[in-house]
Amino acid sequence: MSTVYLAEHVHLHRHVALKVLDPEFASNPTFRTRFARESQIVAELEHPHIVPVYDAGEADGLLFLVMRYVEQGDLRDLLAAGDPLHHDRLRVLVDQLAGALGVAHDAGLVHRDIKPANVLSATGARGGDHFYLSDFGITKRATSGPPLTATGQVLGSVDFIAPEQIAGRPLDRRTDVYAFGGLVYQCLTGHLPFERDHELAVLLAHVREDPLPPSTHRPELPPEVDAVLARVLSKDPDARPATARDFADELVAALNAKPGPAPRPVPGSTAAMVVPVTAETDAGAEEEPPAGGAPAAEEPAAGTPPAEGPAAGGPPSDTEPPTDTEPPTVEESPTVEEPATVEEPATVEEPAATPDAAAPGSEAATRRMPVPDRRARPAAPGPVTTFAPPPTDVPPETGNPRSVADPARGRPNERRWIVLLAVLAVLLIAATVVVALAGAR
Repeated sequence: MSTVYLAEHVHLHRHVALKVLDPEFASNPTFRTRFARESQIVAELEHPHIVPVYDAGEADGLLFLVMRYVEQGDLRDLLAAGDPLHHDRLRVLVDQLAGALGVAHDAGLVHRDIKPANVLSATGARGGDHFYLSDFGITKRATSGPPLTATGQVLGSVDFIAPEQIAGRPLDRRTDVYAFGGLVYQCLTGHLPFERDHELAVLLAHVREDPLPPSTHRPELPPEVDAVLARVLSKDPDARPATARDFADELVAALNAKPGPAPRPVPGSTAAMVVPVTAETDAGAEEEPPAGGAPAAEEPAAGTPPAEGPAAGGPPSDTEPPTDTEPPTVEESPTVEEPATVEEPATVEEPAATPDAAAPGSEAATRRMPVPDRRARPAAPGPVTTFAPPPTDVPPETGNPRSVADPARGRPNERRWIVLLAVLAVLLIAATVVVALAGAR
């Protein structure tokens, strides 16, 4: 449709962009008249994000525009890699282009060809991005006729053209809003709104189909962005935002919307911790001794068998304790492995305890002792828990002490005496034989 040249203005002595429209436009008298009139209006537009037009006219049967030369490039360079623009840069782009379109629309102009090639990029005075809206070569009045040339060619970019522009219906600022939304769609996703193999298929898609939601290409986008792009790319002009500024405000608000985190169960919640905490507290209350001393074991009620468990150390004895002796109070401590043994007063004479006559709780205390051959005896009545040393008696024939409570302990001594007597017998027999032989000689 046009060709842009880098030229030098002979009067201004500066580089300019010279845009020459194709000869087929100059051959249309109606288009030439409208181009001359509307180029004058564009030259009068004053906005920092509209490329200034220095001159416009006709020479040698060709229509041309003389504009400011922007050296750095256009939006196509930023999208060449197929990656979307960063949201911060996209916000700047949307804000600046919305302002430029607002000024043109307020002047009664419709750009009709918004696309990345017509958005020039430069570096601003403060080092940020500075975008220009350019190429008003086919700009038309909103009140003028259909957008078709004498040959039936549609004026505008196929990738961003509005459905009413394809159908030849009247155009207004909402036509540019549609193309503006398609450009933002590409900047946001890195994809065109309708990607087809042929231009005719693209035109049909603009008229009949809806584009994919942006979140299809970028799932991290908030759902509000999908709603805003679906509205701006609506087939019905009345369903679109009324102005480019309205669209820009809606898009920025959607980009700022953060999707809420998915609800997750809170670890350690009150409902989940009630039972474990109570159980641990009860268990700790049983094991932790009070500050004043070790707790005393409760006496089992009459007719109630003692409970089995870690504190009892196993099943209790079947033999009932003597009626004249209170059950001993067993000292329990989670941190003391071997409780201290308190000697029984000398004035108390009690028979040695046997496994069959052991009181309830004595077996538990014995199993907690580190020495396996000691048995706890019933303690004397009183509040103090005592563990008496094992009794001993002195057999008259040997004079060696031996534990009566554990008969198996004396078995090694008996075996030693048997062996000793056998040796003595052998020696006696040997001595007798020697004496007999000596007498025979």
